[in-house]
Amino acid sequence: MSQEIGEESEPRKFEHIEVKYDGDICVVTFINKRIMGDSIIEGISTELLSIANDLDIKKIILDFGRVEYLQHSTLLKLSDFVEKIKGRNGRIVACNLNNELHRLFAVTEFNRFLPLVKTEKNAIDIFGIK
Repeated sequence: MSQEIGEESEPRKFEHIEVKYDGDICVVTFINKRIMGDSIIEGISTELLSIANDLDIKKIILDFGRVEYLQHSTLLKLSDFVEKIKGRNGRIVACNLNNELHRLFAVTEFNRFLPLVKTEKNAIDIFGIK
């Protein structure tokens, strides 16, 4: 990516996620309100891994603002994605989770693995970009 920090791109839509770039930060927004069922979860996994395969991407925000429900098994696919990003010294943060998703992440201790913040701006601040 040859964008300047702070420069936003047009969103790129997949079937289950929308991807935009804010400078060197990749913002992934989940499109589905309810993430459940094998086909949706596998589709999201495939789309996330296509992003993970882009070695230029080191800073990722996962925006759950549209998601009302997330099937527990989705966390297994998310963990594969997070591990792949962290494995190449990338950083990843999740934002805009509703109370139910916060509880799921806390009960499963996934929030120890993936930092959770309130808003996209808070996530950007974690990366040290104003």
